[in-house]
Amino acid sequence: MTASNLYGAKSSYKIAEGHDALTSSLQFFSPQPRSLGLRYTRVTYLGGGNPYAEGPYIELQWSALDDMQTYNSILAQVGLDDSLWRSVTLLARNDTWNYHIYNGLAVRPFLGTDASWEYFPRDITILIKNLVQIG
Repeated sequence: MTASNLYGAKSSYKIAEGHDALTSSLQFFSPQPRSLGLRYTRVTYLGGGNPYAEGPYIELQWSALDDMQTYNSILAQVGLDDSLWRSVTLLARNDTWNYHIYNGLAVRPFLGTDASWEYFPRDITILIKNLVQIG
């Protein structure tokens, strides 16, 4: 099964703990995040004008959550409920909005910069860096 068969019309991000997880073990995020898709920490233009992109990453974002239980559930889905970082397999959009499967390193949100609390959890960002496309 290819990555293009794993999504529908709406956001369909999936994740599993560990690298090279089986496609069947990828689970949908609940609730689904929003994201700009695959991005790069640095893009350099070579002598011929061709871009050379380095440091692929993706930010999965949630604007506002109902309660702390939902926030803890999201952390658990990524394996960050008891760890600052975790190796993951991720189904996500690339820089042309097509879904692919990646290995990466998920980083727990840092309170105050990647997550805040104003009556409820809001502005949550989970960074997944060091992405390598595997499917």
